[in-house]
Amino acid sequence: MALENYETGKVLHSTDETVTTAEIILKGIVSVYIGGQKMILTQGSLIGLQETPQEKYNFTYTAEEPVQVYTYPFLEETSIQRIVENNAKIAPALAAKAVRDTLNAFNVYDTFYESVSREFEKLHAQIADYPVQCKKAGVQQKMFPGLLEITAPERNDLLQDWQINFLESMKENEKKFMMNFYSADTSVSAGTLLIMYELQSKIENGIISLEQDLRGILQESEEFRSEIKLLEMKLNALKQTMQMSGEDQDGEVPLIKNAMDIILSYSDIDKNKALKIKELVKQYKELPDRRSITDSVRFIRKQLIDGFYELYPACFLKSRENPMNIPAEVRMFLLFGFFDEELAGADNTEIMYRIITSYRPDEEGHVFTLYQWLTMIQNGTVVPSRNEFEQDYEAYMHEQKLRGDITDQEYAEKIDDSKSKLTYEINNLFKMGNRMTFGKISSYQPFFDSCNVLMDLKNSYMSATKVNDAINTIISIDKSIFRREREYRNEELGLKNIFVHVEVIPNIILLPNVGTRAALWQEIEGKKRDSKARMIMPIFLAEDMTKAFTALCGEYRWEITKTEQGVHWNDLKDLSLTSEYNDYIQFYKKNREFNTEQREKIKKQIQKAGSNLRRTFVSDYCVYINSESNGSPLMNRVARGILFTYCPFALSYRERIKTSPIYANEINKFEIKMKEKAHPILNIAKKLENQGIDLPKALSDEIEYIKS
Repeated sequence: MALENYETGKVLHSTDETVTTAEIILKGIVSVYIGGQKMILTQGSLIGLQETPQEKYNFTYTAEEPVQVYTYPFLEETSIQRIVENNAKIAPALAAKAVRDTLNAFNVYDTFYESVSREFEKLHAQIADYPVQCKKAGVQQKMFPGLLEITAPERNDLLQDWQINFLESMKENEKKFMMNFYSADTSVSAGTLLIMYELQSKIENGIISLEQDLRGILQESEEFRSEIKLLEMKLNALKQTMQMSGEDQDGEVPLIKNAMDIILSYSDIDKNKALKIKELVKQYKELPDRRSITDSVRFIRKQLIDGFYELYPACFLKSRENPMNIPAEVRMFLLFGFFDEELAGADNTEIMYRIITSYRPDEEGHVFTLYQWLTMIQNGTVVPSRNEFEQDYEAYMHEQKLRGDITDQEYAEKIDDSKSKLTYEINNLFKMGNRMTFGKISSYQPFFDSCNVLMDLKNSYMSATKVNDAINTIISIDKSIFRREREYRNEELGLKNIFVHVEVIPNIILLPNVGTRAALWQEIEGKKRDSKARMIMPIFLAEDMTKAFTALCGEYRWEITKTEQGVHWNDLKDLSLTSEYNDYIQFYKKNREFNTEQREKIKKQIQKAGSNLRRTFVSDYCVYINSESNGSPLMNRVARGILFTYCPFALSYRERIKTSPIYANEINKFEIKMKEKAHPILNIAKKLENQGIDLPKALSDEIEYIKS
């Protein structure tokens, strides 16, 4: 045992040293660089929980500021128990800090995995686009054998959901654990550290595996990425020349013919099934009215729908085997439901081809095609969505086992099986969501048909830019739409019981159809309150984008409030958007603030919404966003007051309407409320500034949010 001091910048341990000691940090900050991500260890952390005794260090530990540590022998796992026993007085604090460090390590792994996945997806997009870019540049394609060795990074289930929830609960109840659990006996604290050691070892292995994946991606693709840079330079020069000469820079679209044969052949489905689908397409094209809902037409359509949903997963799985070699017709099928060039029409076929050859993944990370989404399900980047009965994948599989539909062994095999999860997502979000967003239940068809194209395809295409613009437009009006209030704690700075508004932008999934509806699929992921909502839209929206997206956000507003309020969503004792609006609609007839004309107007609004409370709210929300925000008062005073209380306008819009008598009182109350919220945080900011400490980003962001 020894007391040691390290100056700022000094390396405590490097990867060429062997692990023989463990250190308790008495003061200062030590940084651990993991796969380009930095993890911080502070007072009470045990350096060594991330390492294996008597092996080389996997990470480098550096003093971020003057550091003092107490060093102990660390030659085997049980050394941890002796370290705790020698520090009985601080054993509970060591156990609590180990829990926090384990959660931090897992968050580092999560962030690193997302980074490696983005690198792979970027490369995947470049590989898919390479033949098209070569053709545009007029150069011969080269072969890059190394690319065939590259696979998507695997997400290891390092910690199960219950383990993460357990650790988070331990962290949240840290004081109780320190007083009543860790302090019961040194063996309890030692046991906790040993458990954290095992978990951190798993996380460490996961990080090392990701580092290897990243190195493999970069090394195997080095020559290809160099070629892409040269190709981009050539294309940019060519583009400039074309612009100067006035030539069409889009180039010609190759003739697409017999697309159905190419798609069927690529899918490798049973020959008889392929022939049947081809015959059904022929019969369907010969119909005098493809929009008819007669029994004979519906029968053909139904068989084609069944064929489509058998063909889609077959093509998807085949494409994942070799992403470099997917025919354009198949890519159009996977992204748009394109089936046949005659069904689609020549102009629409050309537009779809141009989209797939210029498509780039959303840099903001909010908008995904169905193909991208299913790829993430298959890779384990995201978990499957809930089904129509609000069951997640795990709950669904558990129910299957209880009902006897699957055996215990089948359950064990399927619960973590990527193909089973993929099938579940296709059968639920894809099949049901596709029907939902199509909008016309009686004539629903998932395959692309020009009969369903109600507006110019270029204008109806939901590009990532268009969707992100819609998101930003809503946020610019309804400032808190995607904010969720959460408690912020910072043990190192002694900060707790501070509430901040965290922005959680939803995932938007573009389904391969021409549809008229956008819909909220789920407001959170499972039971995780800070997880992203999932919204679905047709990739070609035959409806006004602003109107559709505003209604979608109104639906989200309602559902996220109900989820956060739980069983009290309509209880006026617990005031909320849903409880106050429910009370307003339920008792409007008795409300003396309304005259006969106003009551009649509310009655018609409710009837138009089919007496559905959520749809009634959504109709008010759309008026509130589209008209009230611009100073056109169309709502009654009660409804307006409820929406302004829980969906306040952003500053620029408040400035526009603050002179209006109908909003003056609401805005005044809101500004007083914001000043009260800002006061304690501003005091903290001033206190930290006086101490020369930077304000944590979460709090500086909160101040900016309050001011907005």
